[in-house]
Amino acid sequence: MKKGNLFVVSGPSGAGKSTICRLVRKMLNINLATSATTRKPREGEVNGRDYYFLTIPEFEEKLRNGEFLEHAKVHELFGDALMRTGKEEEAALQWAIAERLREKNAKD
Repeated sequence: MKKGNLFVVSGPSGAGKSTICRLVRKMLNINLATSATTRKPREGEVNGRDYYFLTIPEFEEKLRNGEFLEHAKVHELFGDALMRTGKEEEAALQWAIAERLREKNAKD
């Protein structure tokens, strides 16, 4: 498998992670991973562009099927799950996911 770069942008909900990633994506012409979430879309967000907005049962099925690289449950909702796509991607991840990736890499 080809190895690429993974950039992790973390911060609390509503801090502007997605906005920063969209701007960097346009400036550098790079791909941006689209995360899945069970929260409701905010005004102006588009399913499949900003996030994959899933119901909790849909999310749990994808989780059972191994369709996520990583996920976290925050405030009783599943959030910012990075889906397996096989592409070199940059991802905006919640702090909980970024911390798990950091810990996993430290062990490897």
